[in-house]
Amino acid sequence: MKNVSDIIIHLGAGLGASAALYQELGYKQLVLVDVSLELANLLSKKFAFKQNIYIKNIAVSAQEEQIEFNHYSNPRYNSQLTLDPGFIENSNLQLREQKWIPTLSLAQLTSEFQLTADQNNTLIIELNGYEGQFLTALPLAQLNLFKTIIVNLQATARYINQTNETALNAAFGMKGYKLATTESNQFTYKKDELLSAISQTQAQQAELIDQLQGERETLAQENRILQENLQRMTEERDEQAQWNKKHKEWAETLQEQIATLKSNYTEGERSQNLALKLQAKAQVDLDNLRQQYQQKLHNEQKLIELIKELQLKLKAAASYYHQLQIQHPEFNTEPSASNYQEPTQNNLSSSANTIDAKVINSPQQQARSKNASKKRK
Repeated sequence: MKNVSDIIIHLGAGLGASAALYQELGYKQLVLVDVSLELANLLSKKFAFKQNIYIKNIAVSAQEEQIEFNHYSNPRYNSQLTLDPGFIENSNLQLREQKWIPTLSLAQLTSEFQLTADQNNTLIIELNGYEGQFLTALPLAQLNLFKTIIVNLQATARYINQTNETALNAAFGMKGYKLATTESNQFTYKKDELLSAISQTQAQQAELIDQLQGERETLAQENRILQENLQRMTEERDEQAQWNKKHKEWAETLQEQIATLKSNYTEGERSQNLALKLQAKAQVDLDNLRQQYQQKLHNEQKLIELIKELQLKLKAAASYYHQLQIQHPEFNTEPSASNYQEPTQNNLSSSANTIDAKVINSPQQQARSKNASKKRK
């Protein structure tokens, strides 16, 4: 019984020249892909009455990206690669345009048609010399969706850096596929379960290595960040320790200043109390001096009054004595009354001042004055 393919995907279907191959392989669904709108339209006309055939006018690459694509006067030669100038000249071709176009990844295409690894799927690749580069860049998980891969290589060297049989075998050998048949320039590769397992293991190992390398770099970066944070925190700690030391010194200085101020305050309070006591004593001494002065003034006034009274009495005595001399001449042998000098007001004031000076300059009064002066200071 024929092993019919579940889904055949043909990249670079062109004019549909592989129709006989499709019939030989058998299929449940056929997906024909070509980047040329002109060729895609021709494919649609050619397979218009066929069921389960899908035409996609899109460029497919290993990853979704923008690619630089060459459009020639004959669309069957369109490719990502550049045709050899000699071949262009001999084939009378022209490069119409060279532009960047968007692509659909093979993963998106297989997801659209829901391919799975347990199906018998076939991939046909015909990319005008770019087959090897496409296969090398294709993830192994995408290749594993196909049990058979058929590659149609160019019969002659037409493109610069186009894929050859050696490069093709090397690319498939790395992916776990082995060459099954070769017919003209058509190479059929079958999935070797052992090689596929080895390749898958190697791919997983490489992925694990990349993951570990990424984790290592992440850990190294985190370690650098931690080291930087540790260094910064250490610097902050040292700076904080310095500030704490300075604050401690300031606190100790303030404590000393406070103690000094308290001592000065206590001394000042004692001095103030002593000054108040001295002031009170000085006030008492001053009051005593005032009383003594008032008493002195009172005594002086009494003395002046006594002197005045004595003056009057002396005047009366002098007058009486003069009369006696007149009445009794025999008394003239006595000192003449003319030698007597009558006390005047100036003489009386001078005598009073002399008495005051003697009182003020007495030892007792000088001692009281010195004590009062010290209390005021």
